[in-house]
Amino acid sequence: MKKITFILFANILLTQILFSQDDVMIENYPQQMTEIDKVVSAIKSKTATFKKVEKAKTQEASKFIFLKEKELQFITVKQMENGLEKNVEWYFSNGSLIFSETNWIDLISKKVMAHEKQYLKNGTLLCWLDNENKLVDPISPEFKEVDKRIQTYAVKLKDEAMK
Repeated sequence: MKKITFILFANILLTQILFSQDDVMIENYPQQMTEIDKVVSAIKSKTATFKKVEKAKTQEASKFIFLKEKELQFITVKQMENGLEKNVEWYFSNGSLIFSETNWIDLISKKVMAHEKQYLKNGTLLCWLDNENKLVDPISPEFKEVDKRIQTYAVKLKDEAMK
């Protein structure tokens, strides 16, 4: 009986600790997003001072990287497909991906059809704003899958950019 009581008590305590950590992380999202937005804004404001390198350019697509000396600042990709223009920007700070924004624009109406943002911290997806500008649940399978993919893709992006 003592053993069962101890196990139940330990589970309750562990659950409270885990949930309180999640609450702290969730409460910090706005602050962390604001901090990342400030870094991205600072990078954007200095675009004219960066070295712009064309990595690919066709009628359907273009890819540019922007460097401050030898440090990657951001990458832009524009791609035309199925009547849509897809614009993606990836921003880096201290060698790590910190922010990604994607816009899908109808080529005829010029209307934004979809818009997403991903915020990253220490190489991990911190939060993801979906097309409706709502946070995607960080414990959802979809969030976890995007986290894995964006971490892998960030390394690939950086490696390709710096070749």
